[in-house]
Amino acid sequence: MKHPGTLIKKRDNDEMFFVKNKSMESKPKYVILKIGLRVLAVAFLLWTGPAYAQNLKIAVAANLQSVIKALGQDFKQKTGIRIEPIVGSSGNLTTQIRNGAPYDLFLSADMAFPETLFKEGFSENAPVVYAGGSLINLQQSGYWV
Repeated sequence: MKHPGTLIKKRDNDEMFFVKNKSMESKPKYVILKIGLRVLAVAFLLWTGPAYAQNLKIAVAANLQSVIKALGQDFKQKTGIRIEPIVGSSGNLTTQIRNGAPYDLFLSADMAFPETLFKEGFSENAPVVYAGGSLINLQQSGYWV
């Protein structure tokens, strides 16, 4: 039987739960708004670029790709500064930063990457947590394997 989505958990009795791949699309808007407000707060706190900059280059973990577009529009309306997101895996973005990529802000999916960059001297400011998450196990009736 072909599963409808992503394997989430295997129980001791060999039952498996699957989640449809569209589960991210159905998240309540307030969760995205809450994350968005935190991201904007971090951008304001950590941005150390020139005072009259027109663009803010942000290295963004792939899991924030849909959120950063909406935040970029709001940020430009409020500040006049355009956000230029560079989306990729946190590991690849870390490598780019080590090799001199000119990012103003790094939004990572894994705190270990920005902590390592800070310890190696690639950042003047210690990393801060900008969002938290919870794993939710959803299943649709009839999709037991």
